Amino acid sequence: MRHKKLISFALPVAMILILNGVNIMNLYGGTVHWEYHGPHGPDHWGELDPAFETCATGTSQSPIDFTSNGITQYGFSEGLDISYSSSPVELKNNGHTVVFSYQPGSFINFNGKTFELLQFHFHARSEHTINGRHTALEAHLVHKASDGQLLVIGVLFDLGSPNQFVSKFWDNLPTEHLTFSSSNTVNVEDLVLDQAGYLAYSGSLTTPPCSEGVQWIGLNQIQPVSADQFNAYFNLFGEDTYRPTQPLNGRDVTFYFKTES
Repeated sequence: MRHKKLISFALPVAMILILNGVNIMNLYGGTVHWEYHGPHGPDHWGELDPAFETCATGTSQSPIDFTSNGITQYGFSEGLDISYSSSPVELKNNGHTVVFSYQPGSFINFNGKTFELLQFHFHARSEHTINGRHTALEAHLVHKASDGQLLVIGVLFDLGSPNQFVSKFWDNLPTEHLTFSSSNTVNVEDLVLDQAGYLAYSGSLTTPPCSEGVQWIGLNQIQPVSADQFNAYFNLFGEDTYRPTQPLNGRDVTFYFKTES
């Protein structure tokens, strides 16, 4: 098991979010039907259920567009401690994304608090944008602390060479509402490489109920993914599976430099 410091620098291309008191199933809005397009799409989420009202009325919503001139303040940080192990994964298509369940025993420490990795999933195209541009995919690595607080690392992918990490299970992506257990092991550490600083802002869940009070952190690493790999995931749902970017509404975006060890 390896221990590394995650640090960041420059414009962000991966995100970490921390959620307080949010049931992990609410990442997908419970049992109320919602979609990414049409009458049940993001413009109407707030109308679908009283529990989704924040999707329409919230003022600190995610995702947002990261721009080089959007930084409002600066700070210093020692980074993040990770301790990830290799694991087989169970793949489940829930109709909105493919969830990859991870075995217990992998952790991240953020600000002195330990979070265990539970699962990761993908959005196509990316939810966060850089200077108005989506990348091909965005992965969210979902962690949970002993007190129920969640931490999710998001990783952006853009078109390029085949991605060796996703190639281990990409040929077995399950169709809608089916589950597949992969015999191949993966290590999400391969997606979270050393950086030189990070940006942070306060936001929300990017799916109903759009709960606010979410701390997002953007790291500086884009992963490659081939056109064939992107199309295999995109065609699984037949449409984009991201929420459009939301107004910043005067929120601070802080750039954290890594302190010298």
